Formats: sequence, C-alpha cells, structure tokens
Amino acid sequence: MMKAPPTKRLKTLLIPSGRLDVARATEQLLAAQNAKRRRIAARAVSDACSDAQIDDDKKIASSDAVRLLAAMLRASHGEAEAGALALYRLAINTKNLLLIVKEGAIPPLVALLENGTDEAKEIAAAALGNLATIHSNAVSIVSAGAIPPLVGLLENGADYVKEMAATAISCLAFYKDTDVPITRAGAIPSLVALLRDEYGTARAKEMAATALGSLALKNENNKVSIAAAGAIPQLVALLKKGIIDERGVNMLNCLPVAGALKVLSVNKDNRVLIAKAGAIPLLVALLKNDRIVCRESFADSATTTLRNLSYGD
Repeated sequence: MMKAPPTKRLKTLLIPSGRLDVARATEQLLAAQNAKRRRIAARAVSDACSDAQIDDDKKIASSDAVRLLAAMLRASHGEAEAGALALYRLAINTKNLLLIVKEGAIPPLVALLENGTDEAKEIAAAALGNLATIHSNAVSIVSAGAIPPLVGLLENGADYVKEMAATAISCLAFYKDTDVPITRAGAIPSLVALLRDEYGTARAKEMAATALGSLALKNENNKVSIAAAGAIPQLVALLKKGIIDERGVNMLNCLPVAGALKVLSVNKDNRVLIAKAGAIPLLVALLKNDRIVCRESFADSATTTLRNLSYGD
C-alpha cells in the first residue's frame, strides 16, 4: 500500500540538513529543556528522516522520543507542527508505525485536524495517511474520529490541506471495514466536489479518484452512490488532462482515474453513463500514448473498462 506523498508545500519543509542521524536527533529532543529547543530538535528528526544518505534501519525512533513527540502535538502551534512533521517522517518507516500508535499519537493528530493551523492540519493528515498503511492503525484512526474532520477539510480546507485530506481518506478507504464510516461521514459527495474543483490541485484530484475507486471496490452500493453524486462525468473529464500537452507534459496521472472507472464499470447502469460521458475515445487515445504515466497499470485499467463497456446488458 502506498504512503501518503507530501504536497508541494510540505516538500519545502522536508529538505534534509544532513547534520544528524535519527538517534542523535532524538537524543537532542529528549535533552531539550524548553519549547524552542524541542522544536529545533523535532525538526532535526524530520531532517534526518528525509536524508536519503541515511539507511532506513537508522531511521527508527525510541519509545521515549515518540512519546515526547506525541506530547508536543498538544502544545502550542509551533511545537505541535514540529512534532507532527517529525511523526509524519518517522511514519514512512514501517518499523515506527506501531510504536507511534502505541505511544498515543493518533488522538492528538486527529485533534489537530480540527484545531490546528492550516500547516498543522496538512501535516496531521499526512501523518495519519502514513499510519493508515497498517490495517490495525487505520481502524484506530477511524475509531478516534478522524473521518468527519478529514471530510470537513475536503470541503473547507486550503487547497494544499484538501490535497492531503484526500490522500489520508484514500489510504483509509483501502480497507473493507473502513468504508462505512467514510461514506456515512459524507465523503463521497465531498470527493466528487474535489474532482470538479477548478482550483484544486492535480494531486488532490488523483487522490480523490483513488479514494472513490477504493470505496466502489469494497461496496456495490457505493458504486451506485458515487455515480449518483456525479462522479463519472468528472472522472471522464479528468482523462483529458492525461493527454500530453504541447510541452510534452502530463497534466494529470490518469492511473487512479482509470482505476476508478474500471471499478465503476462493473455496474451496468454505470457503463451507460461512462460511455455517454465520452470515455471510450479518450481511453483509446490514451492507450496509444506511450508517454502516459504508469503506462502498464493504466493499460490494464483502461482495457478492462473498455471490455466491460462492450458487454451487452
């Protein structure tokens, strides 16, 4: 399962300094005597985790360090953001995932979704998305009440916050036993709205398509609900952005869009809507494009969708 990729804005916070490894950075964190020093040390932990020159086996934190970072989430905004960023980066390493949950990070991360600054909300959503790559963690995140505030961020967050909220929901939607809380919180219409948002980022739309595809895969009723919310014309419209533009640049990764259409096309009524929206010539054109992102996986989804559309009802 994928990790939660950073937004463009979040990437600017993840430029490693190359000064410390995780062990030394966490030593400084545990020795810090005030909020300012804790912020600096937490940032050093983030830097070390972002450093490709450091082996993953050296990016494992101690229980004491993770417990302190979790406690920082309840502090002032600057300290909370620094702690959340460090936990987000630590959560990229699978060996830290269960430890972060064990030390109580999920409830304060969920609280940041509601009460934090925009930056804190973005980072908290990113951290929760990474933590959700383990099923038991995803269940804990849902149980902690993360879904309603994440859906709220889809509707009312800043663009970069919407992107990360959609990413977190797409990670949580991966599991069969999390789809009901997600749909009950009203995620489907909010995800569809993100597809049509002309000011939304390409990554936000890709993540919204991924989440809708996962929700449709897990539940037949969701296939109907997603179509009823108007997703199919929006998904087909996004296929056009996968066409290489005059500069030779893909405007959007069509793989999650094609994946969502593949799942939705299992439903016979949806097949009519997909064809009516003009998906067939777009899918055929994209199949001929050897510069499409993730071409082999896209081809699988596109050809399966076209095959489903060819079935008589």
